[in-house]
Amino acid sequence: MGLYYCIGAFLLLFVGITLRSRNCERKFLLNCGGVYYYTNRKTNKENLLAAFALLFFWVLTAFRGIDIGNDTVSYVRIFNDILANGIDFNSGIEYGYQILCLVIGFFSSNSTFFLFVIATICYSGVAIYIFKYSKNKMFSVCLFFCVCFSNFTNILRQDIAMVIILFANQAIRDNKKIKALLLIIFASFFHLSAISAILLFLYKFVPKSVFYVFIATIILTIAAITGVLNEILIFIVPTYKNYILKQEFGFGYMALTVDLIRALAIYGLIFYFHRKNRKILANYIILLLFSSLGYIATIISRASTYFLLPIIIDIPNAFYLKKIKHYKSIILGVCFIFIAYFIVVLIIRPEWNYLYPYEFFK
Repeated sequence: MGLYYCIGAFLLLFVGITLRSRNCERKFLLNCGGVYYYTNRKTNKENLLAAFALLFFWVLTAFRGIDIGNDTVSYVRIFNDILANGIDFNSGIEYGYQILCLVIGFFSSNSTFFLFVIATICYSGVAIYIFKYSKNKMFSVCLFFCVCFSNFTNILRQDIAMVIILFANQAIRDNKKIKALLLIIFASFFHLSAISAILLFLYKFVPKSVFYVFIATIILTIAAITGVLNEILIFIVPTYKNYILKQEFGFGYMALTVDLIRALAIYGLIFYFHRKNRKILANYIILLLFSSLGYIATIISRASTYFLLPIIIDIPNAFYLKKIKHYKSIILGVCFIFIAYFIVVLIIRPEWNYLYPYEFFK
C-alpha cells in the first residue's frame, strides 16, 4: 500500500505546483486552429509533470505481475489460446480483440510483451486526449489515475473500447456525427458494450430539470434491485446471459452503492458548471442511469465506465468557465476526495481489483 500512498501524495503535490491563477492565465493569448485559448508560462512545467506521471502509471501497468488486476491471468490465457488456435468464431471474445492478439503474437508470444502493447495503446490514447483537450493537464492525470488505473490493469478489452469512445464522445461535441458513429462501431469490435455510447446521440432529449433525472435514477435502481430488468437484458444481449445470472459479479451491493453515490456527486458537479451544455450533460445522465443498472450485477453495468472517463477533461475544464473563489483550494479538495476514495477502496475491499502488494512481471 505504501506505493499508492506515495502516488496520492505526489499527485496532490504536482496538482498544487501546476495550479494557475486566473490573472496570470490571461496574460498570453494562443491561437490553436482558429480557436483562442488563454495560457501562461507554466505550461511547460505542467506538461512535463503530467507526462512524467502518465509515464510512471504506464510502467506500472505495462510491466505488472500477472497477479496484478483480477483479469490479467485470464487475458494472458486468452492471448495464448488465440495464438495456439486462431480466431474462435464461437467464443464470446469480440473479433477485433482476437485480431489484435494475433497481430501482437506475430511479433512476440511473450506475455509481458502482450501486456506492454495493450497498456501502450490505452495510455497513448489517454495522453493524446488529455494533452489536446485539458486546460489543467495535471488535474486530469490525477482524476485519470483515481478512476481508471484499476480498470487499465483489469478489463483489457473494454479499456481499448473506452479510449476509442473518448474520441467518439468528443466528435459528437464537435458535431462530427459520422466520425463519432464510426468510432463507436469500431470500439464495439473490442467490447460489445461500447455500442451503448450510441445513447450520446440523444443529447437533444436531455431533461433540463434535475428532478426528472433523479426520478429516473430511482425507478431504474428499484427495477434493477428487484430483478425486473434481468429478463429484458437477457433478451437484448443474450451473449452476456451468464454475467446477468451472476447476482453479484464479484462486487456486491456495497461497491454498486458507492459507484452510484459517486455518479450522483459527479452529475451534480457537472450540472453546476455545464447546465447549458446538453452534450456534456447527456454523458453524465447516462453515467448515472447505467450506475443504477449496476444492481443487476451484469456486464451491462460496466457500460457506465464509458461515461465516467470523460471526467478527466470535463471536471478540470469546468473550473475555467467562471470565476470561483478559492478555486485552487477547491481543486485540491476534489483531487484529495478522489485519491482518498481510491485508497479507501483498496484498503477495505482489496478483492475488487488486486493491486497490492505490487509486483512486476516475472
